[in-house]
Amino acid sequence: MIEEVVTDMPQEEVFSVLDATSGYWQVKLDEASSKLCTFNTPFGIYRFTRLPFGIKSAPEVFQNHMTELFTDVEGVKVIVDDLLVWGKDDEEHDARPKQKLTRAREVNLKFNAKKCKIKQVEVPNVGHVLSKDGFKPDPEKIRAVKEMKPPENVKELKTFLGFIQCLGKFMPNLAIENLEVNEVQLTAHLPISQERYSEFQQATAADPTLQALSTVVRSGWPCHKQELPLTVCEYWSCGDEISEIDGLLFKAQKYIVPQSKRKEMLELIHESHQGILKCKQRARDILFWPGMSYQIEEKVSQCSLCVRFQKAQPREPMIIKDLPDRMWSKVGTDLFEYNGIYYILCVDYYSKWIELAKLDNLTSDNVICHLKSQFSRYGKPDELISDNGPQYPSSAFSDFSKSYGFLHATSSPHFPQANGEAERADESPFVWGGTSSPGCANLALKRTAEENQRGKEKTTHFLTTNFYVDDGLMSTSTVVEAVSVVKEAREMCAKGGFKLHKFISNNREVLESLPAEDRASGIKDLDLDLDPLLMERVLGVEWCVERDSFKFKINLKDKPVTRRGILSIVSSVYDPFGMAAPLLLRRKRIFQHLCKEGIDWDDPVPDALRDLWETWKEELHLLEEMEVRRCFKPEGFAEVKDVQLHHFSDASTEGYIWPVLIHSSRRCQRQNPLLAGRRQGPSSSIKASSCSPFGADSRVDVSTSKRDDQERNRIQHMR
Repeated sequence: MIEEVVTDMPQEEVFSVLDATSGYWQVKLDEASSKLCTFNTPFGIYRFTRLPFGIKSAPEVFQNHMTELFTDVEGVKVIVDDLLVWGKDDEEHDARPKQKLTRAREVNLKFNAKKCKIKQVEVPNVGHVLSKDGFKPDPEKIRAVKEMKPPENVKELKTFLGFIQCLGKFMPNLAIENLEVNEVQLTAHLPISQERYSEFQQATAADPTLQALSTVVRSGWPCHKQELPLTVCEYWSCGDEISEIDGLLFKAQKYIVPQSKRKEMLELIHESHQGILKCKQRARDILFWPGMSYQIEEKVSQCSLCVRFQKAQPREPMIIKDLPDRMWSKVGTDLFEYNGIYYILCVDYYSKWIELAKLDNLTSDNVICHLKSQFSRYGKPDELISDNGPQYPSSAFSDFSKSYGFLHATSSPHFPQANGEAERADESPFVWGGTSSPGCANLALKRTAEENQRGKEKTTHFLTTNFYVDDGLMSTSTVVEAVSVVKEAREMCAKGGFKLHKFISNNREVLESLPAEDRASGIKDLDLDLDPLLMERVLGVEWCVERDSFKFKINLKDKPVTRRGILSIVSSVYDPFGMAAPLLLRRKRIFQHLCKEGIDWDDPVPDALRDLWETWKEELHLLEEMEVRRCFKPEGFAEVKDVQLHHFSDASTEGYIWPVLIHSSRRCQRQNPLLAGRRQGPSSSIKASSCSPFGADSRVDVSTSKRDDQERNRIQHMR
């Protein structure tokens, strides 16, 4: 780039450099690109409306955008976010910036006055200094090279060579001077130890066949194969690829293994117990000897472990159709049975989205009814692919396809691979990281519980109601009931292919009823008669199992006091109960001030906000003294006569808070905190009275949801 600039200004003497303020943010994104730049924060989901820093394509997009803006302006060159202007004299130079600034004003492009350099004899630009004599290295770069400490290892040497590479154009004979240095890189970074290298040299020297081959390589290959020694004839076809380096023989880049090392190499090739094809691919990249492929096949076929776990009759691979150009254009469908229940499955070839519905019977009318339901949600497809089940060739289905205007294609009889997408979806497990995987797995767990619920209402309620993703939490009145629920839950889940493990309980008898391997990792090896139960992490807080209470564990990392560092710390504190609402509401207020004042992500925070931040961090450790008992019934409390939910709300200019207390009574009364919520006030000025309706509305919402959650009909709602 710098060379191109110099060729365009052979006799220029006056230079200026204008720097675009927050360069990438000057480029406005269209709607589609903006959605691709969506990001998640503790305060909601946002998307960039302007080109963000940090994405891979940003430099190219920005360079292209700036070049298009000034491509017709003479004497102007765009280099990333710098605009270089030159002229032979002051008059020619002054005319060009005016034209350039006029164009910038038209497109609302702003420049950073502090970084602009106007009418200079020489200007720094991308690591060089431009002047009327051409360009030369930046003195700062030269000083940095001189002050670098001598490299002590290969990694530091590569760093040094990369640093001086940009100065290579100013250093004659650099490549010749670097020959010795490059030789160090080649010989000092072998992926093999010197002892192992010597071992292979000795094995090659002791192999008669390879020594005969070495002699042929040194003296030259004869014109006819019959003139070769008999032991070397098998290398005739690849003779022009064989070479010798430091006592080792190679076929191209592949090492020719001597006879004494081939058994060891076979063991290394097959150590991960991959199949024949994978083992061959692994060996062919780096090794060679005559008959290697056959020996690998023999090794894998004789491996007892591979024989035990390989499929008895490997299936034909599924045939995948061409990808359509839009969603729900091509749909595959299949019928299957699971636990005595028939299902119809549809899969979209474009998005791989799966639809599943339970069938009451296998008639064509029932299949058509479910397909119509799915088409009403996603639209009619252009093509529907199915097998040759009796439901599809019927006249009713033919009339259905004609009336809906889609092509009905079927796979070949006894060849389901032709409907590969639907067949593969029948047996595809949901993978980790898929967007739909948690919801689908949770739905499958609930369906498993509902299908096996007969006589196990308590266990069914536990699996369908008290599970958060893959964690379940339940309370029972007695130990016997707890042991029964655990046993039934494990048996019920096993029928659906789920395994419940990592159990932990505040009762030792419940833990003793479980196998040690199914307990939580921290208590597998504990002596339940003597050792205390450990703390357990649950939803971002610590559960003290012995006392059956929750506590906060604050572990703040050392972060710079910038907007980025503050966000990192405030996001690490999680309060699922809302018990720390007053304190955590202030953290949002601090971050709101940072955004309102336009402080950049890595800019230092002003002193006033810094003091607020440091005070908040000191008070944050007070949360470690808070303990929340999991059981709402107080210790030593008699049978509860009635339970009430008490709701409160309060508002200020900072925000609004609504705590909920659970009120238990019999002869005496007791209140325990149940949960609390908070909302931050808007950034603009607002009266406290304006926030009160928001707090009241939120209080009503919480009241309704928590009243439904409580498993007692006697809860009375109070406001």
